Amino acid sequence: MNAPTLWPTSEFIYGGDPDRHEVGENRWYTYPPTGKLFVSVTTVLGDTKSKPWLAPWSAKLAAEHAVDNMDRFYELLQSGTAPATLIDEIKREAARQKEIKADAGKHLHAVAEALILWAKSPAGRGSDVSLPDLPEHLVGAEYDDEPIEDVIDAMVRGFMQFVTDFDPTFLAAEMTGFNPELGTAGTLDLIVQIRGYGRVLIDIKSGKYLSATMPAQLAAYKRFPVVLLPNTVLVEMPRVDLTAVLHVRKSYAKGYKLLKFKPADDAAAWNTFRRALHLFNDYEAVGNRIGEVAYPFTADGNPPLPMFEDIAGMGRFVKPLAVYDLHTVADLAGLSDRDLLKVEGIGPKAVERLAALRAEYLPADLQAVA
Repeated sequence: MNAPTLWPTSEFIYGGDPDRHEVGENRWYTYPPTGKLFVSVTTVLGDTKSKPWLAPWSAKLAAEHAVDNMDRFYELLQSGTAPATLIDEIKREAARQKEIKADAGKHLHAVAEALILWAKSPAGRGSDVSLPDLPEHLVGAEYDDEPIEDVIDAMVRGFMQFVTDFDPTFLAAEMTGFNPELGTAGTLDLIVQIRGYGRVLIDIKSGKYLSATMPAQLAAYKRFPVVLLPNTVLVEMPRVDLTAVLHVRKSYAKGYKLLKFKPADDAAAWNTFRRALHLFNDYEAVGNRIGEVAYPFTADGNPPLPMFEDIAGMGRFVKPLAVYDLHTVADLAGLSDRDLLKVEGIGPKAVERLAALRAEYLPADLQAVA
């Protein structure tokens, strides 16, 4: 790729709209110059750091719904409702509650964005920036065992007090960065200039607990070689002197604490992230195929031929072949391409694949390919 444009330091930059892909709880970003998918920093850390509290929390959600509806469930069971039906309801309710927690987190992030835009507004224009409305389904919802309305109030108070105390110069917000060498990406919350501290990369958090992965996450963000502008132009990542978490909580006397990471901690966290990425890539390479199926050797001591169901890429052809009692590579002996095309569900592409298996495993005298 061409060298990225230099950082335009004279203006505040609100990052571009990256092309993100959600797969379950994992996130991937499209790298504009090549179209390749880069894994998010938080996905790497989330997949390599266990979250032991999730299972008990999910169990608690299910148990609470079961207890709250105990009488109704008993009546339904007495009237002949299958237990599986009630179990499905309990599972759905637990899933709904988890979605509410996720939606609450997204809303709090949107509030943080609005606060950043408020703080960066020209003098006298801050009132033009309004907080996003709380979605109806989140009214009264809890976030880390507190009403979300209280969490939002604390976030607003804490952020405004932080701006008052530190008087930061806002340089950038919501910028997506990429590390082409590592194949990683992520969206940082904020870069500010603070007197006495230099340029500080900040992640805003409002939850009760901070993850042990935070130092590694920010260390990876700090070292992004390039970041994305709104017009999809890549520019050099600005110099960052310090990484920190702005933790906004109503329990704090001032409503916030700015938790900075010392250079030694930052260096150690960077090493932690690279080890986590190595582990993540190892797991991704293994995928869902664990080991190689072992078969008993033939009576004459020859290695056995594999079954189609155990060969990578053959999954969709297994059932069509089984209809004709074709289960292993050995069953291809004497069959021609024309014979295989007569099998319903087996087309030219499948025939090419089966021909390659025939050539790999069967002796020449058994390879009827006409």
